[in-house]
Amino acid sequence: MTAIIQAGGLHAGYDGRTVLQGLDLAVERGTMVGVLGPNGAGKSTLLAALAGQLAPEAGTVQVDGRDLAGLSPRERALLIAAVPQRADPGLGLRALNVVLMGRQARLPLLGGWSEADYDAAWAAMRETGVERLYDRPVDHLSGGEFRRVLIARALAQETPLLLLDEAAAGLDAASRMAVHDLLAARCRAGTTVVSVMHDLNLAALYCRRLVFLKNGRIARQGETPEIFTREILMEIYETDVDIVHHPRTGAPQALFVPAAPAPAA
Repeated sequence: MTAIIQAGGLHAGYDGRTVLQGLDLAVERGTMVGVLGPNGAGKSTLLAALAGQLAPEAGTVQVDGRDLAGLSPRERALLIAAVPQRADPGLGLRALNVVLMGRQARLPLLGGWSEADYDAAWAAMRETGVERLYDRPVDHLSGGEFRRVLIARALAQETPLLLLDEAAAGLDAASRMAVHDLLAARCRAGTTVVSVMHDLNLAALYCRRLVFLKNGRIARQGETPEIFTREILMEIYETDVDIVHHPRTGAPQALFVPAAPAPAA
């Protein structure tokens, strides 16, 4: 299977501070890859570089065989849809209008939204369970509802690559599972998903491959069953952990060990 993302010798950062230090990464088409690691490891910086939102200080990023540095914003938007960790809801914007923004790269030079644009937007809102919110101002939505609207916007973009920074942030347990079931279905249909995650167990349930960052470098990467181990998690997070296996799926799951367990009732 060919790689849709190829990053080589990637250095990137902000305000004169280098965060990513010489990363090499390849992501195969149609896979869900979880990007994990402690706070400040460089996860969001990596996603911004892969999205073309942050120019590398050195190295290259190619998506679908094309160097991001040479693409226009419109060309990037036809290849990559991104869900940021934080976004301004925008005063007065209604949910349907926000989702339609995912179609901007497909707008003709002179013209408005087409029937295909509305169809894609409504389909994405149904998939993410926010169809009923279509006429609500997004600044009146809960954090979890707004998060699902942003995911719907990315889905409506209909790109081969989907990048998400903390997709499950602010979502309840059922919504977290529903969103990742949806992402898994998109992967089976051929979309590639790269997702920054803090929930290790959710990542192990859904991601075929994991990339662990630490101190701006890739500390470990590989197939989930091979690297979701006690030794590697202790190395990355520097805290005690045990590994069990999900009774229904067999996926490895992490149980972190408190220094002072709660007293028995």
